[in-house]
Amino acid sequence: GYEFGGGYEKCELEFMGIENIHEMRKSYQNFFNCIRHRHADDQWHSTLESTGWLNHLRIILKAAVHIAQLLRGGQPVLVHCSDGWDRTAQLVSMAELLLDPYYRTIRGFEVLIEKEWLSFGHKFAQRYGHQPGQKFSSSERSPVFLQFIDVVQQLLLQFPSEFEFNEKFLISILDNIPTCQFGTFLGNAEKERGDLNLKDVTVSLWTRMNSPGLIPEFTNTQYKNATRGYLKPSTSMSDIVLWRNYYFRWNKNQYPGQYDMPLSRELRMFLAKKEVDKKGRLSPLESHGAPVVHRFSPPGSDGEPASPEMSQDEDGADSPLARSDPSLQLGTQGERIIKVPSVKDFFRSPTTRQKAPLWIPDRWAEACAECRMPFTFSRRKHHCRSCGKIYCSRCTKHSIPIPQFGFLKPVRVCSHCHFEWMRKEAEP
Repeated sequence: GYEFGGGYEKCELEFMGIENIHEMRKSYQNFFNCIRHRHADDQWHSTLESTGWLNHLRIILKAAVHIAQLLRGGQPVLVHCSDGWDRTAQLVSMAELLLDPYYRTIRGFEVLIEKEWLSFGHKFAQRYGHQPGQKFSSSERSPVFLQFIDVVQQLLLQFPSEFEFNEKFLISILDNIPTCQFGTFLGNAEKERGDLNLKDVTVSLWTRMNSPGLIPEFTNTQYKNATRGYLKPSTSMSDIVLWRNYYFRWNKNQYPGQYDMPLSRELRMFLAKKEVDKKGRLSPLESHGAPVVHRFSPPGSDGEPASPEMSQDEDGADSPLARSDPSLQLGTQGERIIKVPSVKDFFRSPTTRQKAPLWIPDRWAEACAECRMPFTFSRRKHHCRSCGKIYCSRCTKHSIPIPQFGFLKPVRVCSHCHFEWMRKEAEP
């Protein structure tokens, strides 16, 4: 509903044409199916257009630009939707991004999310379907926050030097929300998080993302430290593009190399606990708690698990392959028996031998998974012994022992796995 504007002098009521959460959910479901099933080439673009997803992004961005222009002209603006915690949060936070360069920094963007989304009561629990003990209706789920992050990515593409963070930073935020590993996005409002005492019993996502070992991964190398105060992006439909690095991360046909964006350790473990094959057994890798490597099928994936072959990297070391565990079957009452070690056990279990993750085959990797520099005769390929991905020598300069994989002496690992190992070692 809305108030009649006749009672307010010099006030103009404008509708931005942004659909409600139900229409957005329907659009995303169609969009998801479009990516997942990948229609024939001659129909794919028309199918994508029919979902309305990109047009919704354009309308949100156009409305935010209009708000920012009014504020720059000295006119006060009141923004509200039906309830005030969905479309309102989208528009206000987007307008602040356009107007204030502080919110384009890593710290500023985190403050923006805390202020406009968390403090003002966006229902993350209902929109994402958190809290398994409560039965949230599917009618309450909607990709409102995903749309916001997608629009921010559109800005990154149009203004590549105006943001301190990169798209990996945005993807990491999206990856960690459904895992519920951090208390930041739990609950529907500040009161719920306060009643649950989440600040004392959980770790904030920002604590992890702002750690010295991860900040370089999330920093935009093209950032020029607020060279512009106000950003006026194009809202033309031709400038709204599909975020392929997010939606097609697992699509082998789109990216014949390896995954473009590495998943967080928490998300890999979360997916490992959820992935069960059709026979009721855990897939080979998850049965031993190892990070998932090409064993699950998120949006955009149509590939089968990698073939069980030995892969050899430039160091001449062979990667151990996981084999299925027949003991992990259905219980006597038909329930699935899932035994997955915790993240801590995964790193600090010297007495329990685990099978290492499947290494990504050399032929799949055309560029380093970290710095994205293409491999050449001088820039050779190196596997991380902990996650199985392929990096250049600069991005695998650390060595650690991994006794649960049979590596008693220090072996080559990537920067991310090294940081996780250091963090676990520092725990009491």
